[in-house]
Amino acid sequence: LDSVTIHLESTFFFRLLQRVRRQQPDLEVELTTAPPLDMARSSTSRPSALRDELSKEFSKLNENEEQRKNLAGKLVVMVASGYLGKKVCFDTALKHGVKIILVEKAGTWAATHPAVEHHIQVDTTDTANAANLAVHGIEELGLHIDGIVCFWENDVVLCAEIAEKLDLPYNTVEAARICKSKLRTREAMNKAGLKAPAFHRVKSDADLEEAFKTVPFPAVLKPQYGAEAQGATRVNNRTEARAALVNVQKLLSVEYDSIYKHGCDCILEQYLDGDEVDVDLLLANGQVLFSSVTDNLETNQPDFINTGAMMPSILADWKQRELVELAKRTAVDAVGLTTGAVHIEMKYTSRHGPHIIEVNGRLCGNPLPEWIKEVWGVDFIEESYKIAVALQVRSMKPAVPLCGLAGTFLLNDPRFGRAVVSERDVQRMVELREDTRVWQMYWEVEAGYVIKGLPREEVGWLTTKGVNVFQAVEYLRSVCSTDVVPRYLTTKVAPLTHEQMLMAGPLAPPARAGHGLGSSRQSGSFGRLGSVGSPCRLEVVLRSPGRFAQVQQLQSTTLQSQ
Repeated sequence: LDSVTIHLESTFFFRLLQRVRRQQPDLEVELTTAPPLDMARSSTSRPSALRDELSKEFSKLNENEEQRKNLAGKLVVMVASGYLGKKVCFDTALKHGVKIILVEKAGTWAATHPAVEHHIQVDTTDTANAANLAVHGIEELGLHIDGIVCFWENDVVLCAEIAEKLDLPYNTVEAARICKSKLRTREAMNKAGLKAPAFHRVKSDADLEEAFKTVPFPAVLKPQYGAEAQGATRVNNRTEARAALVNVQKLLSVEYDSIYKHGCDCILEQYLDGDEVDVDLLLANGQVLFSSVTDNLETNQPDFINTGAMMPSILADWKQRELVELAKRTAVDAVGLTTGAVHIEMKYTSRHGPHIIEVNGRLCGNPLPEWIKEVWGVDFIEESYKIAVALQVRSMKPAVPLCGLAGTFLLNDPRFGRAVVSERDVQRMVELREDTRVWQMYWEVEAGYVIKGLPREEVGWLTTKGVNVFQAVEYLRSVCSTDVVPRYLTTKVAPLTHEQMLMAGPLAPPARAGHGLGSSRQSGSFGRLGSVGSPCRLEVVLRSPGRFAQVQQLQSTTLQSQ
């Protein structure tokens, strides 16, 4: 087909349109005014309001298509390549014709990627000289630079320094330094009048003893810098806190992780209970263009190792709004971030509502960028490039999610100790990719790899996909309960509780007798945009050069949730 005209009368068909656009991005699509429909059996009392809402979303989709074409040929500085999982950032650039000047040390895996036009070899751990050396190398090229990005946690400050020297739009150096430091983030929140748990800086044993006077137990001891809960430990008393400090100080070296080039202090802060979530924002000129809330599966204790997640969130809509609002006020108003992707870890506590754990001024880690694209139809990496080169971005978020995803990291079980990955283990895990319930299966080690029994050793991750998040979680539980997963890996996925189902947001399953889910659930997004069981009609006009226009009207049967 060369073009298609679609009358939208249901969010279901909008989801269908999203998928068509992904598979055929060059297809010209026009939204026309649909004829009046008999809405007597529909739960949507105002069809015109539904049509207006979908029309707005569709116009934003078309606008983003135009901006995507304008990315081609743009020259962008990328500071640091990160681990191999960041290859998708380079692949996205190549797909849209973005040319990259890479600032990274010699020998990086990314230097030979076809999207990389130039490689400025700089030791990014040299905090005193890296920015000046990078700017000198870039200026020697004599090229017009359109923008700058950084998708790697360890070098957002370096990126801000380079951007400032080249006068490119990015977050300020001060904002980058604040969000890099958990301590400075807490101080900025206090200054902005935002709620934060009690905290205290810890450099030495004496500082820890002083912290006991103001920070109640249970508490969390963690490095001021770091990612993936590295070194974070829950402590329930002074004895545990002293022991945790000795253990975490063994990790605090640049040799262990280059992120500690920024400092090796710790922070003791009050423990937060409740549901842990990730809130991801897209910012342009300090305005939030898009937000996504991801529920984390239960973390391991006492080291807070993340075991998995599910998207979209099943928290009540009003809780999600509170989380996003606090995330925005913290990132923009307190920290001062203005540009690009922001990843914020939070909790919705039982007594005090939403709270910030930490703010990260960069793209979320794998696999969340791909998840957001699949669930919401928004490519965070592509949008980051658009924002970097100052294209006007209006990120389009559908009224309802396109699907549900649930995933678990394939982590070693420390209780099992050392283990050797066999060829049979690798073969059986790779075969999981053929399972219809599995959407993603990443296996990162080869046969013969020795699992050492460390607190966190990740060998891959597994994601299942359903029509909604409830189905995705059940798929994940069923896959992980099979004998395919090696016994030295921990992949326990707890079932959703009755309380979680009752408190869920707009993607709660349809009411069934005896399940305690009454008609009040329809007051969410389904009630506003048409319930899952509503009859609806799609009218499609197909146009092809040299042929008479064909008109086909499809009367759908009642849509049933699975």
